[in-house]
Amino acid sequence: MESTADSHDKNIALSFIIPTMNEEENIGRLIDSIHLHNKHIAHEVIVVDNGSTDRTRSIAEEKGATVLFEPELNIAGLRNAGATNSSGTIYIFLDGDVELTQEWSEEFPVTRKMLEEDRNIITGSKCSIANEENFLEKYWFSSSQGESGNYINSGHLIIHKQLFDNINGFNPDLVTGEDTDLSIRAKATQNARIINNQKLKVLHHGYPNDLYTFVKREAWHGTRTRKFFDVICCSNVQFATNIFLILHLSLIFTASMQLSLLSVVILISIVLLLLASALYKFGPKPKLVLSNSIIFYFYFLGRSISIFKVLFKL
Repeated sequence: MESTADSHDKNIALSFIIPTMNEEENIGRLIDSIHLHNKHIAHEVIVVDNGSTDRTRSIAEEKGATVLFEPELNIAGLRNAGATNSSGTIYIFLDGDVELTQEWSEEFPVTRKMLEEDRNIITGSKCSIANEENFLEKYWFSSSQGESGNYINSGHLIIHKQLFDNINGFNPDLVTGEDTDLSIRAKATQNARIINNQKLKVLHHGYPNDLYTFVKREAWHGTRTRKFFDVICCSNVQFATNIFLILHLSLIFTASMQLSLLSVVILISIVLLLLASALYKFGPKPKLVLSNSIIFYFYFLGRSISIFKVLFKL
């Protein structure tokens, strides 16, 4: 491991930990926003790079960040490495394409005080969209960003060092879903509270802006541990994905056998699944349900691809 880190500084209060991979377009903006909105707080920026081939590391160093080079680790391992090499008592995990806002700056003192008084809290917020003109951001990501949920997305997750250490950080065996797992373990073993605070507003500049990228994103998200059982079990999302995949395989079979009536029934079932999923996720809002039922098709398509990726070790 290569590092520009020196030694732990006991005067540091906040550690901003950022895993990166080819983020030269975003990392400078993020680090600038961190410094801008934390002028009066002793803080550090730890960038843990996964082997970027662009100028990510050099830009981060120019902006004053400590840069670690960890090309072999997965996302959970990168975040853990950042925590291990940090000095602060409050860890703020951010993705490299995020940006802090003035609203975040105004709310964070309250959050900091809360974490200092009660260390068994995981907080942060769902990232807000940066481009309201994009179809996916406007309907899919924007509409769901305010949901409370039972976990905090690690693209913007804030936790006290003590709680992080007590639960041994992120699970390095997980390819994805490390944030959900962290929240579940914190609640189960430490009785931690999960507080999604949308007043801690951050912008996400890396949401998919086309369906191809969206499908790729969900295909990656669905892989979890790269073990087949973990991919097909055990959540509402996986259950719905399994139904989606079974219906499509059945449709291929009935179409090949020229069973027209049965094919129509299956097609209707797929439509109903999409509508029910959108209604469950976004509530009784006709425009959102119709728009997102279409997006849900590509969401389930990506999650179905995850199953084949793991099954055939792609």
